[in-house]
Amino acid sequence: MHGLFLKIRSPALAKRLRFALYNPNKSSSLFSPQHTPLMASSSSSSSRSSLGISVNVGLVFLLVLFTGSCSAQLSTNFYSKSCPKVLSTVQSVVKTAVSKERRMGASLLRLHFHDCFVKGCDGSILLDDTSSFTGEKTAGPNNNSVRGYEVIDKIKSKVEQVCPGVVSCADIVAIAARDSTVIVSSFL
Repeated sequence: MHGLFLKIRSPALAKRLRFALYNPNKSSSLFSPQHTPLMASSSSSSSRSSLGISVNVGLVFLLVLFTGSCSAQLSTNFYSKSCPKVLSTVQSVVKTAVSKERRMGASLLRLHFHDCFVKGCDGSILLDDTSSFTGEKTAGPNNNSVRGYEVIDKIKSKVEQVCPGVVSCADIVAIAARDSTVIVSSFL
């Protein structure tokens, strides 16, 4: 998943925050004992418990504080080193699909819209049904409404041939939508 990254100037603080975010049960060890005198001198479990709560509250405060100074930027050259052929690979498949059926350009754009509509662009529009899960493809708003899945599947297989396990499905859907609008606008 590609998300927002906090831009924190202190590598040590960034490491501590990352540890606390990925290890919530161990968040009281966010600060070492030499930096937290209460932890070193306290022996009762209740004071450790309240210290853990204080550290968690402090962590939330720090995250809110640093949110104002974070910067997240989309980049068209994100895969320039890890998968330099991704853009040309996606473009060639999209170009072929749109040349066969011009309406596919609009369909790929709509597919991207439905993927990003509720909680961000995450590629979930591509999820199939399982025995215990209703996927996005057959969910009410998308069922028999969104098309272009076969184009995305073809793009994904071509991209996997070029650089396996590197490019996310969400990025493939976004790149395909971008390329389809450019290709369709060139027909006008």
